[in-house]
Amino acid sequence: MQKIDTFVKALIKADTKRPAGRTKVMPTNNFVKLFKNWGANENLSLRRLRQKAVTLLALTAMCRPSDLAPRVGFMRDQIHFNDDGSMTVLFYGIKNDTDRHGFEVRIGRSECALTDPVLCLKDYIRHTNQNQTDSQKQPVFITLLPPFKALSAQSVGTILRQSIADAGLDESFTPRSFRPTGAKAAMVGGVEPHVARSLGR
Repeated sequence: MQKIDTFVKALIKADTKRPAGRTKVMPTNNFVKLFKNWGANENLSLRRLRQKAVTLLALTAMCRPSDLAPRVGFMRDQIHFNDDGSMTVLFYGIKNDTDRHGFEVRIGRSECALTDPVLCLKDYIRHTNQNQTDSQKQPVFITLLPPFKALSAQSVGTILRQSIADAGLDESFTPRSFRPTGAKAAMVGGVEPHVARSLGR
C-alpha cells in the first residue's frame, strides 16, 4: 500500500504544470517584538504559550508544519533539555528523513527570556504535563481540551498562520516561510552555511 501511495504522489508531481514558487523569507524582528510584547511565559494563556512554543521551534529548527506533526508522531521523549541550557530535538519521519534514522538538532538558549525557544518549550511541557499520565510518551504539542490529542500538521499550520498575522505580516507569507527564515537567521547569526544546511536537514 505504501508503494502505491508513493507512486501516486510521484505521478501527481510529474504532471505539475507550474513549479512551486520560492518561499519568502520573513523579517524575524516582527516575531521578536511580538513575543516581547506578550510578556513572560507564566502570564500567557495556554493557547498563547503553545502558539509561542510552536512558532519559536519552527524558526529555530527550520521546520515545516509537518515536521512538528509527522505521521509517526512527535513525542516528548524526543526532546532533551541539556545541562548547559540548550535542548536537543530528535525529528523522526519528516520529509527529509528518507532513511528513517532521524535528525538531531541542538538549539541554544536565547539571551532574552521572552524569546528563548528552550525556556518556552520547557514551560509549555511543564504546564501541559499536569494533564498527562505518562508525559514522556505523549505528543509534544496537544489540543487545548481533553482528551489532549496530538496536533495535526494542519493545526500546526493554522497556529503558524496566526503568528504571522499577529506579527503584522501579510498573507504572502505562509507556514512554509519559517523554514527559509530560520536558515537565514542562523547564517546572519554567524552559523556557517554548511552547518545551517545540516540543521535544516
